[in-house]
Amino acid sequence: MPFPPYFKNPLSDLVGTLLTHQDTRQCAEMEMKAINCLEAYGNVRGVNEKCTDLLKDYIECFQLKKQRARFEEMRNERFRQYRKRERSKKELYAEGPRVDSFQ
Repeated sequence: MPFPPYFKNPLSDLVGTLLTHQDTRQCAEMEMKAINCLEAYGNVRGVNEKCTDLLKDYIECFQLKKQRARFEEMRNERFRQYRKRERSKKELYAEGPRVDSFQ
């Protein structure tokens, strides 16, 4: 979560965006919604009561824990099927796209 600097100076203005996710398209809007909610309700009340859903969504957006766990689960299942001979080596992964399919 981004935090304001203790001492405001030109250097903090220059590197202040390094601690945010405003440069990524997918998490920038969620971050702004979460920060606006925290500014409206304050840190204590916002984190504990009002903004918990927004904060959880924002944290999931940049940490991708659920997405990685889902990927690992599918990968482990494919390998389990391969080890039990339910799936052949050729069926282990889907076939990739043709070379000239991207523009």
